Amino acid sequence: MPRPRLNRSPLTKRGIDAAKPDPIPYKDGGKDRFLWDGLEHGLGVKITPATGKKIFILQKTVKGKLKRITFGA
Repeated sequence: MPRPRLNRSPLTKRGIDAAKPDPIPYKDGGKDRFLWDGLEHGLGVKITPATGKKIFILQKTVKGKLKRITFGA
């Protein structure tokens, strides 16, 4: 049985362009912010805190381990 999905919107150019890094400062230099696509499970955009750079990612679980592939950086 499929997992229930949260009511998420699909990623759009407008939403990605408007997204900003988390404003909360962290002692370890910051944490990445993720925007997840509501239609394609595991597709998202990672926003780095220092520069605000946006990187597309695909995240899946393979043999019980989380795998993350970056593309379009």
